[in-house]
Amino acid sequence: MSQIVHFSTQLKTMNLDLMKKAIEVTKNILGGEGLLSGNIVEGYDTQEIADLVFIVKGMKFPMGIKQTKNGVVFVGDPWGSKKWNTVQESVLDSYTAVNGAIALQQMGFAVESETNDNPTGILVKGMRA
Repeated sequence: MSQIVHFSTQLKTMNLDLMKKAIEVTKNILGGEGLLSGNIVEGYDTQEIADLVFIVKGMKFPMGIKQTKNGVVFVGDPWGSKKWNTVQESVLDSYTAVNGAIALQQMGFAVESETNDNPTGILVKGMRA
């Protein structure tokens, strides 16, 4: 039987705009639709509200990310999805890279990211200004 489950992350808080960018990069790496317009994560016979909802190629049901009092969690129904863990890891890696670039800027580095119209990853170059 399939059901919506929660997967904790080490993140205590998240910036929604930066998380949207991380989801976009993951979509471009793995394929699929990416960010969806609604905030309902639906499983086989259940649903739950999330802050952001997205789907990538290889997932049967959408995945959501939401802020809880205990931190940031992924929510969704992993049944039939072979890339469930890969998707989570890609989103978290991309989110960390974007936050790292911002931290470098705040420390006085000139940060340049190499992307194109269809980014498939994030490469950050930093040089002390």
